[in-house]
Amino acid sequence: MKDEEFAAAATVGADSNRIPANDGQPTNNPRTSNENFQLSTFNFQLSYEVFLRGLRFHAGHGVSPQERTVGGDFLVDVTVHAAVRDDSCDPSLTDDLSHAVNYAALYDTIRREMATPSTLLEHAARRIGQAILADVPDAIAVDVSLTKLNPPMGADCVAGGAGVTLHLTRVGSSCSGKQTSPTGEL
Repeated sequence: MKDEEFAAAATVGADSNRIPANDGQPTNNPRTSNENFQLSTFNFQLSYEVFLRGLRFHAGHGVSPQERTVGGDFLVDVTVHAAVRDDSCDPSLTDDLSHAVNYAALYDTIRREMATPSTLLEHAARRIGQAILADVPDAIAVDVSLTKLNPPMGADCVAGGAGVTLHLTRVGSSCSGKQTSPTGEL
């Protein structure tokens, strides 16, 4: 670009999203202009993630009878991967809670499963993931991390604890009735 063209490009306007053409005249570029640009004009499959982080529970999970009786403190992190069937039920377009993963309902599911004691964290995490897949029809996968704070293993866990992370993927029919692959793709 010549110095004159560069100067013309720089003076198009600080508040303009238009980029200059070779002759220094602005052009509408859908990548940089907000005018007449909608994402729905492109073909793509939309999915999104809803997450809850650092949910703290007191629960009776553990190998020893004392852990199951007295209980301990746990942190739960959950990420739900959800598919959007079409624009009519896309929560980013409709702004309708009935089209979204409701994180308050998600919390209730996690709370319900954390109230049921398990010997192993893996078992509790799997129950949480399976319950979420059962309760959330648009969920194609779920990640569940369950951390036992200060587990009885003779270590001082200052920055966390011991835990597991499970990834569950829906296999079979999706909420739209389409078959999914083992990776959860529609």
